Amino acid sequence: MKSLIITLLALLFLYLTVSVSSRDLEHKIHKDLSVDIVKTVVVGQNGEADFKTIQAAIDSIPSGNKNWIKINLRNGIYNEKIQIPADKQKIIMQGKTTSEVIIQYNDAGESNASGPIIVYAEYFVAINITFKNTYNKITPIESYNELKVAPSIILMADKAWFYGCTFISVQDTLADLVGRHYFQNCYIEGAVDFIWGGGQSTYQVISYISHKLWLNIGMTNIAL
Repeated sequence: MKSLIITLLALLFLYLTVSVSSRDLEHKIHKDLSVDIVKTVVVGQNGEADFKTIQAAIDSIPSGNKNWIKINLRNGIYNEKIQIPADKQKIIMQGKTTSEVIIQYNDAGESNASGPIIVYAEYFVAINITFKNTYNKITPIESYNELKVAPSIILMADKAWFYGCTFISVQDTLADLVGRHYFQNCYIEGAVDFIWGGGQSTYQVISYISHKLWLNIGMTNIAL
């Protein structure tokens, strides 16, 4: 598994190097590849673990961190609203499978603030995790005002990478707002536009479901 992570990180950095022909960025990428994971912590809701919440594990990382730190998530549903600050870079967050490790939260209304996780830090990596916003369910909505932006994740920094992850919501599922990111073998579910933002990202081998929403406004049904 360790060699897999290093290989996947190398692919991400290669993509970034090709996408942006910057000598400084290329130097930084090669330098990063020579750095190993210096610390691993475990988050679990039951049994022995270093932390019971994901946010507590993130808070334990020193500000200004420049080394790779891995957070292993034990199986469970984590009802949290998580923020990864800009000064806590190089976090690898890994679960066992997307059906067994779920980060979810019921939050909506703000495109850059609502959702279970907001990433402000560069070099964030997620593997085998489901990110889910539970606000809008796939049920008839009586009024258009009930349909609100409800991202499953908000990306506010450069150079994030996702492998084998699932993103579930209805309106504006994946807020790819800022930076260059790489999504591989992921599943995305929502209603148009379920991927949105100003990010410059690559999506490789992606499965997705786009739901049609019906709004009952007066005597007229409107499909979105």
